[in-house]
Amino acid sequence: MKVIKYFFVLNLTFFLFAGFGELSLDTLKSGGALSVISQGNSNILNMSLLKDFSLADFTLGLGVNIVVPENKRPSGLNLLEFRYAGYDNKQFGVKYGLLSNISLGYGLLMDGYNSAPNATYFDQSKAGLMANVKFLKPFSAYGLMTGSKIYGIRFTYDTVTLPVINKPLAVGTTYIKDGDGVASGNQTINNEAYAYGLDLGVNIIESLLDMYIEQGNLSNGSHGVATGFRLQLLQDLVMRAEYRIFGINFMPNLFNSSYEISPTNLNAYRQDEITGYFAGFEYSLFSLGKVSVGYENYQNKFTNLKAAALFNNIMGYQGVMSYENNLLSTAPYIIRGTLIYPINLFSSAVINMERIGEKEPNYSVSYKLNF
Repeated sequence: MKVIKYFFVLNLTFFLFAGFGELSLDTLKSGGALSVISQGNSNILNMSLLKDFSLADFTLGLGVNIVVPENKRPSGLNLLEFRYAGYDNKQFGVKYGLLSNISLGYGLLMDGYNSAPNATYFDQSKAGLMANVKFLKPFSAYGLMTGSKIYGIRFTYDTVTLPVINKPLAVGTTYIKDGDGVASGNQTINNEAYAYGLDLGVNIIESLLDMYIEQGNLSNGSHGVATGFRLQLLQDLVMRAEYRIFGINFMPNLFNSSYEISPTNLNAYRQDEITGYFAGFEYSLFSLGKVSVGYENYQNKFTNLKAAALFNNIMGYQGVMSYENNLLSTAPYIIRGTLIYPINLFSSAVINMERIGEKEPNYSVSYKLNF
């Protein structure tokens, strides 16, 4: 099923460290959208009306989808949508909806996970539930589960206070499992795949500098370790750097932003023992825009560059452009972009572009209602 719009993505972030080089527009707030869905040899018109509510620490998102003709309504596109619901008082939080940009631990195993990449409309089978508990100090707990049977849980414990810096050393453990794998053609990839790890970290300067070491293991028997730091300046600039040592066939960031559509097959993945580094930064210019870049290099045998730029509400225009170049990918590069520009007071046009390698770029146009 091909859908001519990409902008229905709910962005929820409860955990440490988002994926560098990845940005998305948040366009699921109150309003509406008009789109055409191509299904077989017929086209379907869908009008979505969305409304967000908030009261104190509670949030709620509802929606209505009007499809013409009704008898060709796609599976998963319901008339009434319970898009998301949440509660967060800083000590306890829980939220249900499409999950985006989720990382557990310091990102060695799960980094920037998205339960519905390129989501076109809310589909309950791709939604998830996340929760965090912080009031049991020195313990903290995080967890997630999705309709695609991705399960994750993380515990942290603040141990001894380190001398000189007078900060606690935090010990964390993470476990992630894919309960049924990802369908790809006639096969299922990573059925019952799992990952687990242990990490140590310390917040050296409050809300400014973290240092850590993280060890991870995958269900194919491989293991890897990464150590580095994260620096945040004035809430606008975030930098992260790591040195990495990976054993034979270890795949870092297995549960990433594209896992649900193009996962790495652990049973087929082959890689020698390698060492390398990762570096990334993200800079925000107030609420006007953001730039994010991430780069990995493993002895020049495996390199991966991700870069993204976003601008928001500049004279009514919004846009995002991303670029990825992965040495191990079958495509030399991937470019994606979205531009939202106002037509009048009540509507905007949404233009999406995707180009994979030297193939002809794909374009799509849809319309968003502003009310």
